[in-house]
Amino acid sequence: MAQALAWQLNPVQLDQVWESLELGDYPFPFEVASFGSTDVGRSQLRRRVRDELTASGLLRRDRLDADLEWALRLIAGPEVSVDSIWLADGDSPHGDSPHGYSPHRALVARAANRAVLAVQQPGPVEHEGGDLSLREVAPDNLVAPLITTLPAQRPGTKQGGTAPVPQQPPKPSAQESAQQGGLMRVANYGRDRDLRALDDLLGAEHAAIGQIGVTVREPSGRKRHTNAVTWFDNADDGRYLVVTAPGQDGREWVTVTPADAHALGSRVEDTVRRSLTTR
Repeated sequence: MAQALAWQLNPVQLDQVWESLELGDYPFPFEVASFGSTDVGRSQLRRRVRDELTASGLLRRDRLDADLEWALRLIAGPEVSVDSIWLADGDSPHGDSPHGYSPHRALVARAANRAVLAVQQPGPVEHEGGDLSLREVAPDNLVAPLITTLPAQRPGTKQGGTAPVPQQPPKPSAQESAQQGGLMRVANYGRDRDLRALDDLLGAEHAAIGQIGVTVREPSGRKRHTNAVTWFDNADDGRYLVVTAPGQDGREWVTVTPADAHALGSRVEDTVRRSLTTR
């Protein structure tokens, strides 16, 4: 691939362009506000966005740049995609971030042997994302570009372990809900005293926490999403990988292990392969 194509749109621009292309719902995990509460307000925003895109060279004679349109259509309807969503401690309601607990979101999407990485910055509130950047990436490895969007971290120093997942996990406390932004619950999996080390890992203060998933479009057109992995960074320690899988006893088991970028990527790549094989 020659020089990679790249673009950036702010939320108002994305809202207007997405609507004009009639792309439907935004792909997970992106969330974009609808700006302008009236027809008049949206019309004014439409003119403003048209002027901005014309000035930046992305709109010529009222026609959106063909490559940008291709990239947006690709992420709207890929054959296979890998998504990431994560929160850092500074993004929580208790931190100093002006974004509240709006997470970091990313997606690598592939169709017709071309691929795009799209990254959405945190927005002003939980369910509104910020600026969206897009760039073309090599289609033969969807996972590597996505992993680079995660915060750098060393592997954790603790051994980890395995425990059965309760059939009905206990309801998280309000503090846990706020700290994790409603994204995922990795704590409280096992309370067996023999698994205190694992429990301590899951219940420690998380400097960051996230999850990665894979979506494939089946021949019928139906989309099937699989959670590939959950990960978390423990403060003053490092990163851990969380995987759930059925055990021989029929129960779901959770395994927590230290993880570097390679281990995390390998797990996601395996999920991509299995998802494509079974579609």
